[in-house]
Amino acid sequence: MHKAAPAQALCCRESGSTLRFFIPLALLCSRAVSFTGTEKLLSRPLGIYEQLCREQDFVFSRSGQQIRVQGNLMGGTFQIPGNVSSQFITGLLLALPLTGQESVIRITTELESRSYLDLTLQAMHIFGVEARWQDRQTLVIPGNQHYQPADVTVEQLLAGSRPVCPVLLTVRHASEGGCRDMVEAERMALAMKL
Repeated sequence: MHKAAPAQALCCRESGSTLRFFIPLALLCSRAVSFTGTEKLLSRPLGIYEQLCREQDFVFSRSGQQIRVQGNLMGGTFQIPGNVSSQFITGLLLALPLTGQESVIRITTELESRSYLDLTLQAMHIFGVEARWQDRQTLVIPGNQHYQPADVTVEQLLAGSRPVCPVLLTVRHASEGGCRDMVEAERMALAMKL
């Protein structure tokens, strides 16, 4: 009998954005990935991703101090309400270019945080990946893209505690090496004091 490989583990501590950005990336690698963090973080709403996993017949489970996902995210059409955190849409925007197919994200209600999505599109462009607005409610993301290295100046947020670009650095690293590099990517992020 062949034992399943243990899940890769990513510690998100108290960061909702990290959790919401990385779940779609984890779904690219077909292996189980578990996310750990504080009790408060792991109790936050993730219904958008739970529904996506249910519709795609992927694993999404919560148990104790972890959330576990497993799937093989492919391009396609994704419908997401605009009145939820833009972090869900950003997570998909970061992952979908790495699939083999074009994807479309349709915003089904009034979009509340377009400015954050525009910042995401700008950052993706810096790292060589494109996505665009087709209209006010639709994003088109070509597949078969690859993040490229770029020289950037990382500014501190006004709060002064966290740089703004390590997620894209990690995305590039994970896309080059697949799941096995996610732990190393996490180490890189921790080294940057995330």
